[in-house]
Amino acid sequence: MRFPILILLFLTFFSGKQADHSKITGVRPALSFGKQTTLSMDQWQLLPNGDSLRISQLRYYLSTPGGDWVKLVDLKENKSITPPIYQKAVMLGIDSITHEQYSLKGDLDPMQGMYWTWKSGYIFFKLEGELIRKGDYHAISLHLGGYQWPNNSCFVMDNISLDGVSILNLDLKPLLETLPDGNWRVMSPGTESRRCLKILSESFTTRL
Repeated sequence: MRFPILILLFLTFFSGKQADHSKITGVRPALSFGKQTTLSMDQWQLLPNGDSLRISQLRYYLSTPGGDWVKLVDLKENKSITPPIYQKAVMLGIDSITHEQYSLKGDLDPMQGMYWTWKSGYIFFKLEGELIRKGDYHAISLHLGGYQWPNNSCFVMDNISLDGVSILNLDLKPLLETLPDGNWRVMSPGTESRRCLKILSESFTTRL
């Protein structure tokens, strides 16, 4: 009797592990300015520092090394994203290996509006909006990316895991407070684009 019981216990344990592994939950993207201020799309909002901000578009790419998993996140759509089944390092942007595969389908389709040219590659992060600071109006247009040396700007988010979380929040405060006045337009790969993406890659947090 002992042998059949052991087999039954093994099969029960194995099937339970399989069920847990296949259970995929959605992760909802969110946006904030600091820890206390939740940001909404297409609304003027007064920030704690006295600025007024309106965001009309915010989109970015998340991926895993080699492009096994690529997701285009659009805050305007307010849709949950499905994390990778096998947890790997999550990156902000798309690495050079994925660029060179030329898989121009789905979220990587140039018709998504997140592609410059074959030379410059994909736009990793796009922010369009308006800011009023100290009475002065600024139009914000940040199209950030770069996959080739010396402007490679795809950063691994070391502090982020999408395993078992429900919210992925991006805090825009570190970026907006370090943008020099008058420099609200970045439209191509380069030093400033890389600097901004580095800040953004360190501005994500997760919540259960």
